[in-house]
Order: sequence, then C-alpha cells, then structure tokens
Amino acid sequence: MCAFHAVRTCPHACHVVPWTRIVGPDSRRTFSERFPSQPSRLDPVRGRHLRPAGARRLLVQRLRQRIRRLVGFVRYRQEDARLLPLSLAPPALKGLSEGVKGYGGSKGWDVLVQDPNFDATKQVTDLSTVINSGKASAAWVLAVAPASMGSLITTAQAKQVPLLLNGKPEEWGFDDAQPGITFDYIDYDLAGQNMGTLLGDCINEKLDGKATVLFGAAPTGTAGKEAYDKTALDALAATAPGAKVVQTLEGTTDRAKAQTDITAALQGHPDIDAYMSSGDEGPLAALSAFAAAGKKLGCDVAGTAGNEETMAAVEAGTMYGVNTLGFQEDMAQSFDTLVKMSEDPTAKGLVLTVPQKVVKSGS
Repeated sequence: MCAFHAVRTCPHACHVVPWTRIVGPDSRRTFSERFPSQPSRLDPVRGRHLRPAGARRLLVQRLRQRIRRLVGFVRYRQEDARLLPLSLAPPALKGLSEGVKGYGGSKGWDVLVQDPNFDATKQVTDLSTVINSGKASAAWVLAVAPASMGSLITTAQAKQVPLLLNGKPEEWGFDDAQPGITFDYIDYDLAGQNMGTLLGDCINEKLDGKATVLFGAAPTGTAGKEAYDKTALDALAATAPGAKVVQTLEGTTDRAKAQTDITAALQGHPDIDAYMSSGDEGPLAALSAFAAAGKKLGCDVAGTAGNEETMAAVEAGTMYGVNTLGFQEDMAQSFDTLVKMSEDPTAKGLVLTVPQKVVKSGS
C-alpha cells in the first residue's frame, strides 16, 4: 500500500497592508474624485454625496471582504494530503510515487510518500498516526491488506479526512462509494475482453479467421487473474470462432523464462501461429522465440501492457496490437478527485477505473 502526503503551499508571500487615512491635499478631494472608477456614492434619500465617514466605512468594508478572500485562499493552499504505496521497491510503484509528486507539485501541493515495504501493520500504524495527529487532510492508499484497514477508514471519516483507496468497493467490504471515500481499480473484465478481441481481429484480418493459438495466462497471484483469463478466451472465441487454443502457459514477468516456455510449446505444437498474453514480457518473448525457431508468428498481441519496446513493435508491425492501461491519466484523475474531496470531506466519493486504450499497428 502506498501513501502520499500532499501539502498545498502558496508560492507567493501574501500580505495585506491595512487601510490608512490619506493625509495632505488629496484628503480634501471628494470620494468620487479620489476614486473615479468607483460608482458615485449618493445618499438615495438626501441626494448628495456620502460624508467622509461613509466613504471610510465603505473602504473598511471592502478591505474586510478582501481579507476574508485572502484568508480563505491561504487556508485552501495549506491543505494536507498523504499517499501510501505498497512499497517503493518495485520500479512501477516508485515511478508512480515520483509521478504523483510531480503532478501534485504542478498543482501547488507538496507530496510526501510513506513506504510500508509491504508491511500491512506498518502501513496501518503510519497512516493512523498521520490521521489522528491532524497532519493530513486527505490520503491515497494502495493497501497491503484491505481487510486490516476497517477501523482506520471509520477514523478517517470521523476526522473528515477523505481517502482514495485502490480496489473495488467490494474488496473493502462496501457495495459502492462512501462518504469521503473514493475507489479506483483496473477493470480486468474489460482488459481481458480487449485482449481477446484484439487477437480475434488479427486472426480474422491476417489468418482468414483460423489459427492455432498459444495463450499466456495471467501470472498466478495477480489481481483479477481469473476474470482476466476467462474474458480473454471468451472474447477470442466470440470474435474468431475458427481459432483454437492448443496450450496455455503459466504467466510470468520474466522474459527469459517466457521465451523458454514458448520455445518448448513450439516443439509440441509446431503449427502455432498466434499468441496473446498479459504484460509486455510474454509477447516480446514470443517474437524472439519464433525468430530463433525460424518461424513466422502471424498474430501477436499484448494485454495490460505498453512499455517502449512493445509500442515500438506495434509501430513496426511485428506485433499486431496492445491494450494499454492509462496510468498517467489515472494518476491525474485520482489526484484531482482527492483534492476535490478535501473541499467537502463528507460528500459521497466516486468509483473510478483506470483508463484503457487499444492500439493497433498502423492506426
């Protein structure tokens, strides 16, 4: 779970110079002469200019209004928020932390990150301390163990500290967004559907609707694996009924292992001509494995991927397409939502999803 602490800071020094009486020749001028941009201050009953005392009252009144606006501005700019990741060890989470700090800074916030290093107890303790001390006015949490945070959510709501939690409401014991609580998650049903449809489109377009498919399943233990794998295969069958999946490989994020597994699969099924899997490593490994075997891979697609190598392969046409996850867009919408919730911590939050986009070669 990841925690970011953001502090709104004012980049400029704001000060108010108290109104002082004008002394000298100018003090003998009328209000309208001294302030020609202001509407004429006539007494509606007596039909004459207000006396100097009335002018002074008007200036004081306007000064007070200005002070109230400035005080409200300063109070808003000093609001506080925190973000808590699972750990900063994985490059992706460290990159997210840096991205949030940069984005928050561009919005006038200082973002502080707390690293629990996959320790659920430390994560809960650190966030509890921050919330109870009043040092945070909002928190973004990637929970190590959502089930351990029930009492902390209640405390945050009582303290009016809005939370943005990664995951579906059901994973946190709710059926929808809650007052002061927004949820953000990856729609794995949609992700699997996009990948299966993408491979089906390639098979229909390049292989006349028939193919021998090698399927790289999502790695065991990853979030949404069951839904992802099922919807991918269902979408493939619906889009290209003539495609046949002859073998399923256990997913991995190790490219060398993926290449070894694909090479072994080719020995058992030399007629394989289509491949799909989640992540970048499997589809990239497939390109290398087929090239090393002197075979042509007719269709290769990647799901929930999109690193530089994958996008370059799609652009070059060696990979048919990829279903990308818009983590930058999600980071922005998540942070913006957290800031908005801090303005009214009792309002019901939202249920957000990470944006997804299918990119095909030649598009």
